[in-house]
Amino acid sequence: MEDEGLLSELKRNHEEIRGIFKRLVSLIEWDPDPASVSPLLRRLRNVLSSHIKDEDALFYPALRERAVKLKHDALLPALDLFSKAMKNVSRKEEEFFERYGEDGAIKEDLEGFKVTLLDLIEELEERIKSEEGSLFYIYRAYFLNNGK
Repeated sequence: MEDEGLLSELKRNHEEIRGIFKRLVSLIEWDPDPASVSPLLRRLRNVLSSHIKDEDALFYPALRERAVKLKHDALLPALDLFSKAMKNVSRKEEEFFERYGEDGAIKEDLEGFKVTLLDLIEELEERIKSEEGSLFYIYRAYFLNNGK
């Protein structure tokens, strides 16, 4: 994927994820019926999975390679920190979907589901803000703004 295309795709993913979050929060406040929530959870899981794969396979390696090439060694620990933090978020996301991926599990623990979902949304929102507020700018500088 070309540099501009990758960044655009990651941003589109963020917008879609945020849209799903809004719909999920509205549903669990007004209609926490698993039949209503489950399709959105499946879509969220798919988008997150694809997004994380793109970050792990394309985004972070490209940033790391460019930082090394340009001898910007100070960026490497920050990239490691972002990558490690994302792995922790991914682990929590996987645990969430393993626990609440089926309608019955949501019904059995509706309050736990709500709390866990809202915590996951908050953590993912913070992650998105962090990426967009720092890493995306770095990526643009390295690849899109005369970084070649």
